[in-house]
Amino acid sequence: MDRKEIWSWSLYDFANSAYGSIVPVLLFPLFYKAVILNNSSNADLWWGITVGISVLLAGLIAPIVGAFSDINRKRKTSFILFTITAIIGTFLLATTGMVSPILASIIFILTNMSFGIALGLYDSLLSHVSKKETLGKISGLGYAMGYVGAIIGTLLVYPLLKQGVGSPEFWISFIIIGVFYFIFSIPSFCFIKENEFDHEKVEKSKIYTSSFRSVISTIKNWRDNKHILLFLLAFYFLTEGIVTLTYFISLYAATTLKITTTQIAIVFIITQFVSIPSTIILGRYSDKIGYRKVIISSLFIFTIATILLSFAKTLTMVYLVAILIGLVLGVAQSNSRAWFTKIIPEEKRSELFGFNALASKISATIGPPLFGLISVATGKLRLAMISIIIYFVIALILFYKAKE
Repeated sequence: MDRKEIWSWSLYDFANSAYGSIVPVLLFPLFYKAVILNNSSNADLWWGITVGISVLLAGLIAPIVGAFSDINRKRKTSFILFTITAIIGTFLLATTGMVSPILASIIFILTNMSFGIALGLYDSLLSHVSKKETLGKISGLGYAMGYVGAIIGTLLVYPLLKQGVGSPEFWISFIIIGVFYFIFSIPSFCFIKENEFDHEKVEKSKIYTSSFRSVISTIKNWRDNKHILLFLLAFYFLTEGIVTLTYFISLYAATTLKITTTQIAIVFIITQFVSIPSTIILGRYSDKIGYRKVIISSLFIFTIATILLSFAKTLTMVYLVAILIGLVLGVAQSNSRAWFTKIIPEEKRSELFGFNALASKISATIGPPLFGLISVATGKLRLAMISIIIYFVIALILFYKAKE
C-alpha cells in the first residue's frame, strides 16, 4: 500500500466533512428557516422536503454515474467532476439569502446532490488504496480524518455563529467551508491512482446505453446477489436513522430545548471529537473481530442515545447524548463501507456503490419529510424524535441476518 495514496484518500474525508457535517446539518437548516423562510410555521416541513429531493436525486443518479464510471474506467474523473460541482454550489449558498426561497432550495438541492454522488464515487476508490485485510482500518482512518475536518470547520465558522444566524456576516461561513473543501480535496485529485480492473470493453458511442443496461441488469438479477440486497436494506435503515437525526438535531435543540446556536455548535464539536479515537480504534479491531459485531453494538447505542434525546430537558443531557453518538457515528458508517467493499465484485464497484448511495439517499427522502410532517401535524418535536428509534431497531435486525 502506498502511504501517500492512503493519506490523500483520507484527506478527502477531512475535506468533505467540512461540508457534510456542517452545511446541511448546522449552517443551512438554521439559515433556511430563519432567513430564507423568515421563521415560517411550515419551515420544518419545507426543509425536510428540500433535503429529501436533494438526496433522492443523488440516489437515483448515483448508480448510473457509477456504472458509467466502471464501464468507461473513469471513476476518479467522475469523482473530481462532482466534487468540483459541490464546491461551487457551496460558494453559491452564500447568495441564497438574497434570492427567492425556490431558487435558494434549488441551489441547495444541486449542491447536496453533487456532494452525495461524489461521496459514493470516493467510497468506491477505497479498494484502490487498501488491501482486503485492512479495509476496516483504512476506512476508519478516513472517517476519523473526517471528524477532525468537521471540528476545524466548525471552529472556523464559530465566530460567525456567535453573531447569530440573521447577522449580515453569516453568509461568509459558506465561503469559508467552500475554500476548506476545495483546498483539502486537491491531494485526492492528484495522488490517488486508479487501478486497472477487468471490465468488458465498450465502444465510446455505446457507453451511455451500456451504463443504463448494466444498472437494469443488476436490478433484474438481484436474486444472484441476495446477500448484497440484504446489506443494502440494512444500510438503508441505518442511514435513515442517522440522516434524520443529524438533519434535525439542530432544529430540535433550538426549538424544543431552547439551546443557543453556539451551544449547538459545541454539541457538534463534542460528537466529532469523541468520534475521532473511537473510529480509529474500532476500525483497527473490526478487521479482526468482524464488521457485524461492531455495527450491531453501534445500533444499540444509537437507540439508547435517541431515547435519551427524546426526553432530554437539560443541556447536560444533550452533551451526554453527543458523547454517545460520537462513540458510534463514525464506527457504524466506516464499518459499513468496509463491509460493502469486501462483498462486491471489483468490476462493478462504482455501480454497486451507486446502489449503496441509492439506499442511503432514498432513506433521506422518507425520514426527514416524515419527521417534519409529524412535527407540523402534532406540534411536538419530541414525538417526531421518538419515531427515529424504529429505524435503528430494524437496521439492527437486518444486519444481524446479513452475511459477512
